[in-house]
Amino acid sequence: VDAGAYATSSEIVREALRAWVDKQERREAELAQIRALIAEGEASELLDGETVLRELEDYVEQLVAEQDAEQAA
Repeated sequence: VDAGAYATSSEIVREALRAWVDKQERREAELAQIRALIAEGEASELLDGETVLRELEDYVEQLVAEQDAEQAA
């Protein structure tokens, strides 16, 4: 109030409350997104470690082959 940014202390409180509510709403939205991703993961097919590792190795080999092809061109 003394600095002139707000006319009354009520304006300061209202502004702080609005900022707090906005932060809470963003937090709730983020938590909802995380919960949805967790539910999606729980509903999806589970793979054993060997399968995941094999798929990862295949993917890396593909990336390396693509990079080699780009460098050869």
